[in-house]
Amino acid sequence: MDTVNLTSDRKKPVKRWLTFLTIVDLFFFPIYCVTALIVHEQFCHQLFSFGIGLVYVILFYSIPVSIPISIYLMWSNYRKCQYRRAYIYCASPILIWMITLIFELIERKL
Repeated sequence: MDTVNLTSDRKKPVKRWLTFLTIVDLFFFPIYCVTALIVHEQFCHQLFSFGIGLVYVILFYSIPVSIPISIYLMWSNYRKCQYRRAYIYCASPILIWMITLIFELIERKL
């Protein structure tokens, strides 16, 4: 088997996975944008210190900002045949969302 066939065999599952995650990211992008805009209203209902509130707002705004950046980076790395980096950039919005969720859960318990 030559290297061209190996590369094309690796490309197919990576391309399917990137396509699926791009569609999922584009579906959730407007939801995360609205959520980032609504996060300011929580300051009226809950008592936050300024520092914790600032971190909270930055985390919620980083989710919709990370989605187009990660889509660009994962497809550009796919085009360069850097598949591991493409997978890493696929996971970046999910990781940021998980960090935000963990921060919110910790904040609600305190």
